[in-house]
Amino acid sequence: MIKLLTQEKDSNDEIHKQLNLQYAHIFKLMEDVRELNQKIDRISLQLEEIKQLLEKTPLDSETTTITKKDKIKEAIKMILRKKGKMTSEELAEIVGLSRTRCNEYLKEMERNKEARAEVINRKKYYKLA
Repeated sequence: MIKLLTQEKDSNDEIHKQLNLQYAHIFKLMEDVRELNQKIDRISLQLEEIKQLLEKTPLDSETTTITKKDKIKEAIKMILRKKGKMTSEELAEIVGLSRTRCNEYLKEMERNKEARAEVINRKKYYKLA
């Protein structure tokens, strides 16, 4: 009987020990969450300060947004830089434009001397100037 009581007490002690370890772990996790919340609050305040500064700062010509047209032209230049020379059909397929729209960009780039056209076997190839 005493042996059973001793075993039960040992079992209860082990359960209490495990519970205490779990409570300690939960407490540590709660502390970690609290610290993360404090960091998030600090970052939010910093972002708000930056937002207010940006709203007060006047935009000059260098910080204006790049237009969609400029992005497409840059994509065409990058592709021509990598591939060398390509037809407008090939470029249109890669960039995701119609062939007609791609031709408009390429003609403009020719006028600005950014690209050159070259006819080979009745096909017109474009390359960077």
